[in-house]
Amino acid sequence: MFYKFKFLVIASLLIINTANAGRSALGITHTLPSPYTLPSGVFTYGTSLAYGVTDSIQIGTNLHLLLNSIGNANAKIAIYSDEDLALATNFGWSKYNLDDLSGSKLATVNSYNLGLVFGWAITYKLAWTNGFEYALRKVDGIDSSVVSSGLTLGTRVTSELAWAYSDNNAVAIGATYDTTYSLWGFGISHYLKNFHLGVHYYPKAEQDKYIPIVAGSGSMQF
Repeated sequence: MFYKFKFLVIASLLIINTANAGRSALGITHTLPSPYTLPSGVFTYGTSLAYGVTDSIQIGTNLHLLLNSIGNANAKIAIYSDEDLALATNFGWSKYNLDDLSGSKLATVNSYNLGLVFGWAITYKLAWTNGFEYALRKVDGIDSSVVSSGLTLGTRVTSELAWAYSDNNAVAIGATYDTTYSLWGFGISHYLKNFHLGVHYYPKAEQDKYIPIVAGSGSMQF
């Protein structure tokens, strides 16, 4: 279960933007959520499930985390979007046992996240995306033996650059700084159509330094 969680925890933050035609770099991200929302009535499925409630409101969850008894839900609201600029705010909730990740005594964590993500198309094939996420965590039963982990992130800022080098392929690189635990992280992702594979690395984390990213999706219109 824990190895699956390592592979999929960051995928819970990702929704592949299948609504955009072609392969524009804007909307392609590494660990950040896309600054776009799904169109109304569009449902995407894969490692994450998401649904466009309206053209500017999207809700979702991570199926694999739910199957592993890790409660989670997320929502995203578009503030502004066109072909060159996109701005959205995102909300998230997750509940898990911290002892499963760090080996400490039993500690139940409820994490409430509020974020903002902004994307700018430098060119059609090159985009720069930045995000900030504030984490409010309520922890019951924590003890002093809890160590820093790439899986238990707090408030953080992220900057990413994406390059769509062909119609079906794109690459994204990103850097993250976690202000709660004073952790730097960086990584790279590759997209083949809607399949997303990557890794994020936290060199100073005491556990779970490498966080693989695996995501993919299809879509249906309702």
